[in-house]
Amino acid sequence: DVSVVAFTSDALPIYAISEAMSKKFHWHLNSLQSPNAVHLCVTLAVAQKSEMAFIENLRESVALVAANPREWVTGGAAIYGMAQGVPQELVSDLIGQYFTVLYTPFVAGEKEKEGAEALEGRAREAK
Repeated sequence: DVSVVAFTSDALPIYAISEAMSKKFHWHLNSLQSPNAVHLCVTLAVAQKSEMAFIENLRESVALVAANPREWVTGGAAIYGMAQGVPQELVSDLIGQYFTVLYTPFVAGEKEKEGAEALEGRAREAK
């Protein structure tokens, strides 16, 4: 049994192919890095579709990207392509700051406490 299928391309930008699969055929592939690749999670919803439909849609997406690659380097394809050029030190710093903010306990000040009391009062009045 296979639950994930991954693939890449040496000839065309794989993220652009993924964009075409999503926008044109509603196949939602997940982007991977090092090397650039995409994978399809084979869920119940995916399994109910035809694997031949996936293969045909993939062929059509490859043809679309081959004909005009820039048209498909948008959305996630553009973000993933750009993200590869971000220095690792910057990524580490941003992730560290994100987790610091995420896990720092919030201490409500007077304004927040007053606002919460006002909302509770309105809720009691509405009953």
